[in-house]
Amino acid sequence: MDPVVVKAFVSLLGVYPVGTCVVLDTMELGIVERVNPVPDMGARPIVRSISDRTGQVQFPGKSVDLADRTLDGRYARSVIKVVEAERLGIRVGDYFV
Repeated sequence: MDPVVVKAFVSLLGVYPVGTCVVLDTMELGIVERVNPVPDMGARPIVRSISDRTGQVQFPGKSVDLADRTLDGRYARSVIKVVEAERLGIRVGDYFV
């Protein structure tokens, strides 16, 4: 594959497409809202956090930028895995109204 084409494709869609349900390292559940507009941040999308650290659902949730850093320079949140929203009883469309 042509690396230039792959990079262009990832910058358009991001590593995590819009609507993808993810688990963050804070143990929050999130739904990808949009690709991060910052160049080279395709793996750090804007995510709607839909649960707190204990798993308590937060509707409609809050928008968080996975490129945000803590005071010591570490990323505040990161994706640790992708999950199937349907298996968790989450209707992704409900968060995009």
